[in-house]
Amino acid sequence: MITVAPVSVQADLKNRETKSTWDTHIPRVNISAALAARLEEIRAERAAPGYRGRYPGEEAWWGGLRRREKVLVLSPVRRTNARRQKRFVKLLLSLDWDRRDLSVATLVSPDSVAVCEAADAALRDAKPPFASVTTYLEPAGLAGLNTGDQESGARHKLEHQLARRSAIARARNHLAVAAVGASDAEWVLWLDNDLLFYGADLLLQLRASDVDVVVPTCYCSGGDACGSGVYDRNSWAETPASAAKLRELDAAGRGDALVVHGYGAATATAPGGEAIVSMDGRRRFLDDLRTDALAPLVPLGGVGATCILLRADLVREGLSFPSFALNHAIESEGIAQMALKMGARVYGRTDVAIKHA
Repeated sequence: MITVAPVSVQADLKNRETKSTWDTHIPRVNISAALAARLEEIRAERAAPGYRGRYPGEEAWWGGLRRREKVLVLSPVRRTNARRQKRFVKLLLSLDWDRRDLSVATLVSPDSVAVCEAADAALRDAKPPFASVTTYLEPAGLAGLNTGDQESGARHKLEHQLARRSAIARARNHLAVAAVGASDAEWVLWLDNDLLFYGADLLLQLRASDVDVVVPTCYCSGGDACGSGVYDRNSWAETPASAAKLRELDAAGRGDALVVHGYGAATATAPGGEAIVSMDGRRRFLDDLRTDALAPLVPLGGVGATCILLRADLVREGLSFPSFALNHAIESEGIAQMALKMGARVYGRTDVAIKHA
């Protein structure tokens, strides 16, 4: 039963199976020669004088686990259904990671409580058990942000993107503050609950990237129905053309303008008067970066939120999803901009694929 107060359900190890496959199996990540070369380049950058990164002396991880690491999986859940939640649980159970070090926390909207109870029970009864399974009920104040136009087809109109993304950012921040604050996890893995597929080695592959923030390439379920097949257009690298457009906005006194993608060259005004500008054709997305010289581990200026692995200490130090335009970015793209400002490195993997519904 989900109650209004956050409820943390710790696995009772005395009464459950505690034997883990990791007691006899230490996974090693199969990586390409290209990725190995990129990791060497990044480690060389870290050793260079004046490097602004956070962990310059960190030992290479990808050759095999140096030690067990705790990971907290976070997922906001709104207007879900039983099939989606069953798939969410099935994919989580498939992850190749010691469940003694894997915790799960979800933020559930009131209209999804009943549907999520069965999924929560499946996670809590998993054997071997997860370290913890925690459910938070979305507060009324957050639910109110998603009323009106945000609950209708109109939410995808350009003029509503600031309000829509702001509401999503606030929900993610609520979950992050509550869950990370109660956790000793070293890593946070954001996962959308409506992903169709990811490999069992997803977490291993992302962790093998050895960077502070990293995302995979998220594809559409319909393939060519969304152009190149890439779903998440919030993962991007800046280009000279896009940087020039941002400078143009700043020079015009539109420093609070939100830049989005997918609306051609359109512009709109949010109800609060903020400008919303679509900047298609200027930035490079992960499908554009597949043949980049730095592939398969490419630096990014924005990330999508379908799947993000990031250091938990960044959250403890103040990293959040901006609910306003930060460097013309908001929510997941904004968190990438904030991470960069904090001295972290943000990357995307062009060779790790997940699929969205």
